[in-house]
Amino acid sequence: MSNDNKDGLFDLSGRVAIVTGTSRGLGQYMARALAKAGADLVLTSRTRESLRAFEAEVTGLGRRAVSLELDVRNQESIERMAAEAEKAFGHLDILVNNAGCNVRKPALDVTWDDWNLILDTNLRGSFFAAQAVARRMIARGYGAGSLWGEPRRDSAVDDEFGRRLGQARRDGELFGAGLVSHGTE
Repeated sequence: MSNDNKDGLFDLSGRVAIVTGTSRGLGQYMARALAKAGADLVLTSRTRESLRAFEAEVTGLGRRAVSLELDVRNQESIERMAAEAEKAFGHLDILVNNAGCNVRKPALDVTWDDWNLILDTNLRGSFFAAQAVARRMIARGYGAGSLWGEPRRDSAVDDEFGRRLGQARRDGELFGAGLVSHGTE
């Protein structure tokens, strides 16, 4: 399998990347870039059929690819996708949380259900997809440790951030304003 990564910036040969929301747009763009860098791909969409043509394009680049159904608004779907992806390739190395949505209407017209759709897709779905994949990575001693509360710390940075955040809270500053003002001293 050839690596079409002509610029030589990075080589992902032997790596497996999951890209959520690869039926069109940015998901396909990012997946294509990963494939050209040598990664094998797990392509996901709410409908597997919408991935067929793109899967053929990826395999035409000399990469292995599997298309899986995924609805990031459903935790069972997320867990099933992660398990099937791991089973197909034996390991997972990269997750690109691309699946997302927007309700295109004026803010004053956004309904409770509209807002829940956005949060369930863009926030909750991304978090639980990352969690499902990270569990598998950590179980094999690879990746994501510091992102998921593992004991490794960059103590100088963490200590300074914690000190400034604590001071901002004691001073009664707003969380965001405290970070901005203390972060620019």
